Amino acid sequence: MTWPVQRTIVILLALASLGTTALIVLNIARNRHATAGHGATAMQSGGASPTVFDNPIALPAFELTERSGQPVTLETLKGKASVVCFIYTHCAGPCPRITSVMAGLQGQLDKLGTRDHVRLVSISVDPERDTPERLREYAGWAHADGEHWLFLTGPRKDIWALIKDGFKQPVAENPDNTTDPILHTQKLVLVDAEGRIRGFYRALDESLPDGTVVKSQIDELLNDINRLSGK
Repeated sequence: MTWPVQRTIVILLALASLGTTALIVLNIARNRHATAGHGATAMQSGGASPTVFDNPIALPAFELTERSGQPVTLETLKGKASVVCFIYTHCAGPCPRITSVMAGLQGQLDKLGTRDHVRLVSISVDPERDTPERLREYAGWAHADGEHWLFLTGPRKDIWALIKDGFKQPVAENPDNTTDPILHTQKLVLVDAEGRIRGFYRALDESLPDGTVVKSQIDELLNDINRLSGK
């Protein structure tokens, strides 16, 4: 990758991250008084985002296609909380690990008795290659329960706009990197039963430049799922 192209990608991702951070800071400011007693928006280690917003972010309307070929809209998702991740099936980078985390969540939700209150949703950031047929194969590899775990594809421009403008997360081309040709968020997003974002969570442990390891936030996610489901 040439330096100007690499620099442009880094700048674009930084701007997207700044936009998300500004939105998070605004929510923290709004919630500071309300959350003083119960810590619902307490910051996690490593500068992570709050786990649950008292002022949720409404998702825009959308229509995508599930691996079964059935349409899925925002209205389809309403009525249950959802945990959303972003992957693509030929990714040789973090996507298989994120999918494994989602598979682990599938089992944990079953054990906790909240499986019927929460659906898992994986959205492809490379829908041209991730057809419903390909997503069915990938879901089989992940042992995904078709009733509780959706895999979505659709027009790329619609998906990328939904990720950036709806989920407030970055996604960008990285064409010269054969291992990870699409840069995208590794966060899991918790959406409530009314179709509103309630939190962002690290799916994987992250290593900082100074060697510090920042742990994933799966435990926080499970706690917040319980809070939303009244457990």
